[in-house]
Amino acid sequence: MSTNRGFTLIELIVVISLIGLLAGISAPRFQAAMTSDGIRRTSAKIMGTVAHLKNRAVKERTNYNLIFDVSGNRIWIEEEKPPGKKSSTQDETKEEDVSADAYELSDGISITDIEFADDNIVTSGRAKIHFNREGWSSMAAIHIAADDDEHMTFIIEPFLDRVEVFKSYQSLDQEGE
Repeated sequence: MSTNRGFTLIELIVVISLIGLLAGISAPRFQAAMTSDGIRRTSAKIMGTVAHLKNRAVKERTNYNLIFDVSGNRIWIEEEKPPGKKSSTQDETKEEDVSADAYELSDGISITDIEFADDNIVTSGRAKIHFNREGWSSMAAIHIAADDDEHMTFIIEPFLDRVEVFKSYQSLDQEGE
């Protein structure tokens, strides 16, 4: 007597259906976790870069700009040239090289805008946050968003090393509320 040990078609359909159901339930949570990880990584990069630039500007006695390419979702550091220094072809090539080394934000994360204390809000193109060799910086609010409508705001204070972080869109005139 031969015993054929296999699965029936009904058993296979039930198992495949259960796998599909579990994948359907867990996929949105997995995607949310990935976006949250992207926001954490971007937050750490912004806060670390701001603290680093404030210290570096004072230590090296050099002015720096933190450039935000709002449309391209990229961030990079640029050394500010002293007034009156003429640009050469080599300097222009160096600027292009700097933007080529830019930090690109994670997929699903975008720069919404950069707000400055003079009520100037940059929603496209490039925005510069200045870091002076005397230890102060431009006051600015950096707004980022994730695809799932999660917003974060980073407020850079002119004379403080720390960056205030809010888990919502916060304009400079709302600060401290």
